[in-house]
Order: sequence, then C-alpha cells, then structure tokens
Amino acid sequence: MKALLMLFALALLALSAIVGVQRASFVRAAVPASGIVVDIESRNTRCGRKPRRACTKFTAVVEYTFANDTRRLRAGAGQSRGRDEPVSEARYRVGDAFALRVHPGTREALPDSTMGLWGLPILLGAGGGLLAVFGLWGVGRKP
Repeated sequence: MKALLMLFALALLALSAIVGVQRASFVRAAVPASGIVVDIESRNTRCGRKPRRACTKFTAVVEYTFANDTRRLRAGAGQSRGRDEPVSEARYRVGDAFALRVHPGTREALPDSTMGLWGLPILLGAGGGLLAVFGLWGVGRKP
C-alpha cells in the first residue's frame, strides 16, 4: 500500500513540475491583456466539506481579442449556497473587464491572478507532497 502511495506521490510531483515549467514559460512570454465578461453560466452542484450542501457554481465567459483574433475563455466566478441561485450572486457581471495574460504565439490566455496562473501546479505539488508524507509514514518502524 505504501509503495502505491509513493508511486502516486511521485507521479503527482512530476506532473506538478512539468506543469510548473510550462506555466513559467507561459508567464515569461505572455503579455497582459483585458477581456470582457460576455456571459455568466451557472450550474447546480454540491459544495463544501461534509456534509456537502447544495450550491450554485458560476462561470464567467470572457471574450478577448489579441492581434485581431477573438477568443473566449471560461473562468470561475464564485459560488452561492442553494440551488438555482441568480447570476447576480456571481463575482463578475456581464460587461466587467477581466485581466488576462495572453501568449502572443498561441493566443491562449489565462486569468492574470496567482491562482489562475499557478493554482494547478501548486495543487498538484501539495497533493503529491501529502501522499508522499502518508507513504513515508512509519517507514523504518517495526510492524
């Protein structure tokens, strides 16, 4: 069991490193840009820790133009407790400006925030580190 945990831990840590290097390369090349929120989507789901409660999660649809190429990006826009909550509960409104970083070569964009840029590698690394701790727990102790 410990070997399996360590295998998953190493895989997550390696994935975190790969994604982190890709994000660092993206950030070095990307330029700041601005988009406009054109729509807010909502979906009913379950949120929170146990007991999980009904909630509505919101997604902002952001339209941005870079070098005469118009694209769309979806970004988290918060959540509200309860089902079928109105989109007025979202963090953004239609027409709001949205800060982005756009890669000039690929024209791909990410939200210009710490979690938008670095959230995925941080979460992968934290998960891998936690699994490694559990995998190493008790190594060297006699059964």
